[in-house]
Amino acid sequence: MSHSSDIKAKKLLQADSGALGIGPARIRQIQVLTHADGGSDTYTVVIKDGGSSGETILDMTVLSAADIHSVNIPADGIRSVADPHVTLGTGIVQVVVFYA
Repeated sequence: MSHSSDIKAKKLLQADSGALGIGPARIRQIQVLTHADGGSDTYTVVIKDGGSSGETILDMTVLSAADIHSVNIPADGIRSVADPHVTLGTGIVQVVVFYA
């Protein structure tokens, strides 16, 4: 059974790729805003645990349509034992990471 906790959110723009600045967390949902003219058929969002050279804990691809993609993470979410580091591919306007 999953436990209850307060959910917080952090928004990153394309230029803000890097550490979320939230410390250890469980990522519960990600919303990705894309635009259609990023020069590719798909765009990626990569989250690593504890920095750009840390372990990859999420690697997802979204289609390159101007759209909002909402990804719910099942159960207790993805655990990042250190500050999560987010890299946004070209064509991603922003992401909002919901975490506990």
